[in-house]
Amino acid sequence: MDIVANNSLMKKLLPLAGIPLIAGVYLALMYMAFDWFTLARALALILFGYIAAYTDYRTRKVSNKLVLTMLVIWLALMSIYVITDIEVAIGILISSIIGGAVGGGFFLIMYLISGKGIGGGDIKLITVIGLYLTFARLMAMLFVSSLLTALVAGVLLLTKKATMKTAIPLVPFLYAGILFVLFA
Repeated sequence: MDIVANNSLMKKLLPLAGIPLIAGVYLALMYMAFDWFTLARALALILFGYIAAYTDYRTRKVSNKLVLTMLVIWLALMSIYVITDIEVAIGILISSIIGGAVGGGFFLIMYLISGKGIGGGDIKLITVIGLYLTFARLMAMLFVSSLLTALVAGVLLLTKKATMKTAIPLVPFLYAGILFVLFA
């Protein structure tokens, strides 16, 4: 049972909602004190995170091409950063790899335990998100995302708009957690 996606007005307006959101986030980030590498990672994560959240909401799938594109951009940014500031970049690289491994590993365990309630695309996406956010920020993002997911699922269950078998797309909640962590 798809709760919100059946509403045709929502289907038409949701893609347009991302334009002011991404523009607003971009402007907010521009006025914060970030180095170029942090700003580039944040902007890439905001843009690709929105695309992933929207497509997961609409189709219940996370595109392998999108995840691969995110990975290639992260590798390119990391390569440039290693060349320009190797001492700082090595620390970030280590924390990023730990973040990716922990995020992907945790979701893989959840996939195996939940009887495939979490999809393979979610596992790949959270692995790449962990690379962008690094370990500490990934943990905060997962905490916020889990709280939001539980809150929405609880409300849907209490209002009888969903059952325990109702599929709820996960990536929009991950995206909300990403935005929270980037601006907290």
